Amino acid sequence: MSESPPTVSLCLIAKDERVDLPRCLASVQPHVDEMVVIDTGSGDDTPELAAQLGARVEYFTWCDDFAAARNYALAQVRTDWVLVLDADEELVVAAVNWRDALTQPLLAYSLPLTDAGNPHDLTPLWVPRLFRQHPDLRYVGNYHERLFYRGGALPMTRTATLSDLGLIHYGYSPERLQDKELHRNIPMLERLRHRQGLSFLLLYSLAGMYTNTGQLDEAQSCYAEAGDRLLPHLLTGEPPTEFGYVPSLLFNLGVQALQAQDLETAQLLAQRGLEWCPTFPPLIYFAGATVRALGFRRGRSLILSTV
Repeated sequence: MSESPPTVSLCLIAKDERVDLPRCLASVQPHVDEMVVIDTGSGDDTPELAAQLGARVEYFTWCDDFAAARNYALAQVRTDWVLVLDADEELVVAAVNWRDALTQPLLAYSLPLTDAGNPHDLTPLWVPRLFRQHPDLRYVGNYHERLFYRGGALPMTRTATLSDLGLIHYGYSPERLQDKELHRNIPMLERLRHRQGLSFLLLYSLAGMYTNTGQLDEAQSCYAEAGDRLLPHLLTGEPPTEFGYVPSLLFNLGVQALQAQDLETAQLLAQRGLEWCPTFPPLIYFAGATVRALGFRRGRSLILSTV
């Protein structure tokens, strides 16, 4: 007697998503065994609409923590596998036998995510959205949450890509991004900033959001805070352990230093930039500009020749 095929549940967290939710659920419903929607405090009829569209609706009290909300959602799932979407995404099924992949001894599959505004992009983002319902697979991070296995990164030997399924994201238009930044992301990150402080990554992200929404003084405040926290590392030469966005941060701080004619700071940033990330092109260019500003034109040519 053959074993039953693995079961799959959609797992989705939502707030005030009545516009996008019908498209998302309609794209998923024919292909999964259940749909679980976790409402995080909607002021509209998102929960009622989700139920009408066939989802099982549960509720989570929002606490400025995307990982906590997603992990609560995972705890409500009753199937073998979990398919995670956001309400502004749509599932595309390229092969009807996609569930055959779920019999492999893997933990997770990454699916291609395409921007609806750029459907012919040849380099989609691959995101781990289809994975086993397993107690050791949980999200980490208040914002920019990531799926971890036993507290660390997903092991590459137990993950794979799956092109039989794809995701289309409708939330990348400039108008929608700006609205989300103004009314959700910036307020949330500022609450976290004052409550517990932000990582370099989130400070850099917040500065970018303020810049995108025309709030340049607030953006500069974020850069200044990041620079103050980075200064001890610049002086000792010891790179911070949280290094992900430090190269971009060094470049932005360096450009500001050059614009302010603060050549001493620019020189230090260029020096550490070349030490810590010698193959990052923006920092190589910045180092060349710094050498030129210091009056060493030949040095600029030598630095730029390394690109």
